Amino acid sequence: TYGKTIAIDAASGRILWTFTPPGYGEWAGSPQITVSSPLADPDGRYVYTTSPNGLIHKLLLGDGGEVHAGAWPVSVTRDATHEKLGAALNIDGPYLLVATSGYFGDIPPYQGHVLLIDRTNGHIASVFNTLCANRRQVIVPSSCPASDSAILSRSGPVVEPGATRVLIATGNAPYNGTTDFGDSVIELTLPGLRYRQAFTPTNQEELNTTDTDLGSSAPVLLGQDRAMVTGKDGIIRVLVLSRLDGHSPSLPNRLGGEVQRLGLPGGGELFTAPAVWRQHSSTTVFIGDEHATAAYALITRRRWAVELLYYWAFSATLQATLTPDLGHNFPSVYYFTYFGYHVGALLAAAFLVWGLRIQPRRWAAARTLAATLGWAAVAGAADLITGGNYMYLAWKPAHSSLLSLLGPWPWYIAGALGVGALLLGVIDVVTRLLWRLDRHADPPDPAAYRYRDSNPPEPSAV
Repeated sequence: TYGKTIAIDAASGRILWTFTPPGYGEWAGSPQITVSSPLADPDGRYVYTTSPNGLIHKLLLGDGGEVHAGAWPVSVTRDATHEKLGAALNIDGPYLLVATSGYFGDIPPYQGHVLLIDRTNGHIASVFNTLCANRRQVIVPSSCPASDSAILSRSGPVVEPGATRVLIATGNAPYNGTTDFGDSVIELTLPGLRYRQAFTPTNQEELNTTDTDLGSSAPVLLGQDRAMVTGKDGIIRVLVLSRLDGHSPSLPNRLGGEVQRLGLPGGGELFTAPAVWRQHSSTTVFIGDEHATAAYALITRRRWAVELLYYWAFSATLQATLTPDLGHNFPSVYYFTYFGYHVGALLAAAFLVWGLRIQPRRWAAARTLAATLGWAAVAGAADLITGGNYMYLAWKPAHSSLLSLLGPWPWYIAGALGVGALLLGVIDVVTRLLWRLDRHADPPDPAAYRYRDSNPPEPSAV
């Protein structure tokens, strides 16, 4: 905890060497500590480690001797008494990734920041400050009006596949979406550490004021364009990696945007790093908090299919349910089959959008209309070949329906197109209005969104 690094023979347990950083006696026994994990160079020649005075050391793997060439050792903070090296180090190509946090008690001033260090010469290549983000160098903490936003998770910065982007999660601090990013998941470019996009919960202000750090655990890459983050509030938030806040990275920041929320298995806080196991096409996430451990299966849903189902269900399917063209009455099996299919489609559409929080994207209604026209062309060709009446393109239904009001064939087809476009537009406007109102409501019970939990916790009595 005070910067000593020990090399141990994995086979025999024998201590091979010990590195004690210069100045060790100045902070030994004090609250000024480091809990960063040492990191071995992929070339097998060096190991990188930290000390409480804010230095990153480059050691020879063979004997623990310190390298002093170039800028090594590297200072990564302007105030080591307030900024702690607590997250694990990481490597991206020729660079070393380092993140900072604060000490126990969140004693200001400090700003969580991430740095890229050239492993060859020790020069700092780029810096991103999660507070005062408009400043691109290591700053004196007292010179920034905002404090905290620690990158405190033990896992540290998470490099995405392709090594061109990195994710970090921050703790409690102010948020404004431009220069301050407390309680956020931030995606940065590599190697420039330029801001690309972020996710910030809708209740960020509450998390900040109640010391409920979102970044108590690091982001986790699930694959299939999904990531997740879990904080002290005990809520697992599943994110779309390419659209962390639900919108394109080119659009202005907004709060929220997660596609799903789940409760932790034991309902406690999370400080550990979840483990991801991929086998063939399946992905399982193992999460252990202070009370329990559970496994979650990743089930992705194709958003375009959800959008088609949702808009078709609440336009065409709803119309078919209210004015059924059915030649069989209760209790015929065809009666139950007809209403089972149609009502089932409505329930499924509502569950996917409002239960699982899969929000239709912009222009989803227009894409649904285009898909409807394409499908109508296929159905029309089938009608000509088979003499059928798919989509009622050949003649009107025998029973009264909305088509009965739209004139004779073929004019009712053009009328149906106009009415269909109007219905899709109304559905889209109402959906977005309800979604916007819902986003300002209290967060729903996370238990309502738990799914495929292989070991759900037992209910507890109070």
